[in-house]
Amino acid sequence: MKIYLYDKYTLEFLKEAEADADPEETKIRGVFVPLLPANATLIEPPQIQENETAVFAGNSWIVYPDYRGKSCKVNADLTVEDITTIGISEDAIIVSKEIGEEIKNHPEMFKIEENEVVRKSEEERNAEIVAERQKRFESAFFQTSLGWIRRKVTMQDGSIKDFLSDLILPIKAGIEMGEDVKIIIYKKPDFTEEDTLEYMESLQERKTADLNFVKECLLQTVRDFGI
Repeated sequence: MKIYLYDKYTLEFLKEAEADADPEETKIRGVFVPLLPANATLIEPPQIQENETAVFAGNSWIVYPDYRGKSCKVNADLTVEDITTIGISEDAIIVSKEIGEEIKNHPEMFKIEENEVVRKSEEERNAEIVAERQKRFESAFFQTSLGWIRRKVTMQDGSIKDFLSDLILPIKAGIEMGEDVKIIIYKKPDFTEEDTLEYMESLQERKTADLNFVKECLLQTVRDFGI
């Protein structure tokens, strides 16, 4: 006679085995009586499919999803979790270990669509790259009538100065003293181009600052503070 062993903690089916005779009961009844050890049952578990396991529920077996060790769970923010328990919620997004590693390393290449993880098209990714470059540029520069100004300026001695808080007042003072104050401005980039140092330097021009330019910079400071 067969018995069916299940895990002490998870209650999942482990294996079948041939039952030993219970010596006392077999002798008393005169027929074979199986010796049923702990965590075993005479109830045969159901057939299971791939990514399933049978769990003993006291007097019957229940089939649950089981992706442990073989797949990963992907969350709405494209973070990836290893699956370590039996069962999974109905809306969980399951992917293979290989795809899970790709998502961990390059989440920007994927998106969630209709509760599935799909790869972004080349056109989608290119559009995102362009948008990312534009966002980077507009956070590092502000616009004036003379052109775009870099917010953080590297001086000849290697120090970094904030254009609006450190430089605009000395520029204003120089203009008022009648000096020809030259500044480096940038033309707006083509964001389909990679924003390398060489490319950004190619956009530079030297222009003469005037008091109207100073006014624009001071207004930008006001806008930055949301006043």
